[in-house]
Amino acid sequence: MIKKNATILMIAILLMSSFISAQSSLGRITFSSGGVSSSGLSVTMGQSIAGSYRAQDGTVLTVGAQAGNQSTTNPVSEILNIDKTSLIAENTKDSSLITVTSNIDWSVSSNQSWATVSATKGSNNGNFKILLQANTTSNARTATITVKGGAIVLIISVNQKGVVNSQDQLAINMNTLTIGSAKKDTVIKITSNRSWTITNQASWISFTVSQGTGNADIPFTMKENTDATERNAIIVFQAGSNNQFLSVTQKKTGTTGINQVEIANLVKVYPNPVSSELNIQLNLEKINGVELTILDYQGKEVGNYTTSNELTSIDVAHLASGTYILKVSNEQNQLNHQVKFNKIN
Repeated sequence: MIKKNATILMIAILLMSSFISAQSSLGRITFSSGGVSSSGLSVTMGQSIAGSYRAQDGTVLTVGAQAGNQSTTNPVSEILNIDKTSLIAENTKDSSLITVTSNIDWSVSSNQSWATVSATKGSNNGNFKILLQANTTSNARTATITVKGGAIVLIISVNQKGVVNSQDQLAINMNTLTIGSAKKDTVIKITSNRSWTITNQASWISFTVSQGTGNADIPFTMKENTDATERNAIIVFQAGSNNQFLSVTQKKTGTTGINQVEIANLVKVYPNPVSSELNIQLNLEKINGVELTILDYQGKEVGNYTTSNELTSIDVAHLASGTYILKVSNEQNQLNHQVKFNKIN
C-alpha cells in the first residue's frame, strides 16, 4: 500500500508541475486504486483535465472534468429502414430476405399464420426472412408484416397468388413500376382470353377502366407525390382464378433520379428465350434517348438502337442461336444496365 500511495503521489506531483501555470478555475483530481479511494491524495490545480492514467504497477489515476465544462451530447435521431415494402409471390412455398438498416432495437410481426418471419426482433443493422407456405387454394391472399422500432412503424405488404386454372389466361407486361415524385401517365398491356377486373385501392393512382374482356391497353395516371416519404401500392388484375399484381413505388417529393439497385426491376425483356422478336419494356420516368445495344457473348456489338418508347420491339431473327447481352444506357438518367437473353431458332 505504501508503494502504491507513493506512486500515486509521484503522478500527482508531475501533473501539478505540468499545469501549474494554468489560470482557469480550479479543478480537482481524484485518485483511486482497485475501486477504493486513497485517502489524503486529492490535488487541486489551476486547470481541470479529464482522463484516466495507469501507472506501471497498475494503479489507475482518474481525472474528472470540471462540472462547468462538461460536454453535452445531442440526442441521436432514430433510424429504421427496410429494403422492401411489398412482395409478390407465386403460390408455391417461398422465402424472401428483408434487410434492415437501423440504429435502434426493432421488432417484427405478421398478421397471417401462412406468412411467418425468421426473427421477431433485432437491434441496429440486420435482416430477417419472410417465410410463405404454399397456397393450395384458387384465391390470392395478402398478409401484412409490421416492423416497429421506437416511434417508427413500417409495413410490408405480401401478396401471394393462388392455384390457377389453365383455362384462365391472364398476363400483364410489367409487375414492378418505380417512378419519381412527378405526375406520371403510362399504359399497362393486358393479355387475356376472358373477362378481367382491376382492383386499385390507392387514391393517388387512377385507371381509365376497372374491367374489360380480352387483350387491352389500359392508360393510368399516378398523381404527383408532394409528401416527404415514398409511397407504394399494389394493383390486382384478376381473370377467374388467375391473379397478377403490379407493384407501384413513387419516390418522395423532389426525387427524379434512378437508384441503380432498382434498375433490374425497371428493364424487362421478353420472351426469353426468343426466336424472332425481342420486346424491351422500360418502366422509367424519363425515356428520351435510351440506347439499346446487343452484344454477343464475346462482347462484339451486333445491333444498336435508340428508343423513346416504353415498349420497343427488336427483330432478332437474323441472329444465330446463342446467348446475348442487351445493354440499356441513358446518360441523362445515369442508366447502365445489362440483361442476358437466349436466341433460339
